[in-house]
Amino acid sequence: MTDLTREKRKAEKALVIAKNIPRKTVFIPRGITGEIFSQKSPSNRGINGGKNIDHAEVLRMLNDGVQQSKVAKHFRVSSQAISYIKNKNQE
Repeated sequence: MTDLTREKRKAEKALVIAKNIPRKTVFIPRGITGEIFSQKSPSNRGINGGKNIDHAEVLRMLNDGVQQSKVAKHFRVSSQAISYIKNKNQE
């Protein structure tokens, strides 16, 4: 028996075993990726990586009339983070 025939028989046996494994269909919504579920990065803190942002600098830029979205892009955070800083300091 040649090596090719032996490997073909092994592959056919493996295929029969694989087809008999019960499977469950899982729906993953569009936009969800495996990195969300990965154990490699326990914190999902966005592009900035959870670094502290200088609140005084953010407030100064906002008081100078810079748009909130442009401040967010400058610091590489979401505009919600800028909104949080703005509202936190109004209290």
